[in-house]
Amino acid sequence: AEEEAHVCQVLDLVWEMCESSEIALERFNARGAHLLPALVSLLSPASFSTHPSLAGSAAQALHVLSEDNPPAAALFAANPPMLNAVQDVATGTTGAPPLLAALALGTLSNLGVQPRGGFGAILSSVEAALGP
Repeated sequence: AEEEAHVCQVLDLVWEMCESSEIALERFNARGAHLLPALVSLLSPASFSTHPSLAGSAAQALHVLSEDNPPAAALFAANPPMLNAVQDVATGTTGAPPLLAALALGTLSNLGVQPRGGFGAILSSVEAALGP
């Protein structure tokens, strides 16, 4: 549990630094081909069911790192399975918690990718994230 908390802190620090520093974002992008797939893998049902905090940090990182970041968009475009994994989370196919689905939807929006089935298909995910 302590190790997981440390990994979450590292992920949170990475996206916070990339959000506020072009240099940090450039360094992330230089390694993005290796790091983005690892982040996406943390959105799997096996991960979010056993390590929800880690999956949440990964989803937040993907959301931030995909915003106004053409190198990240290019990596997603070149890797359809990675994009499909985000699609599955955003559209509820994986049974991801509402917050993960909302962050995945934001990632798709940042990438300029329409969710599978259109935006109407994810309405229930957004409503669930917002609560009653």
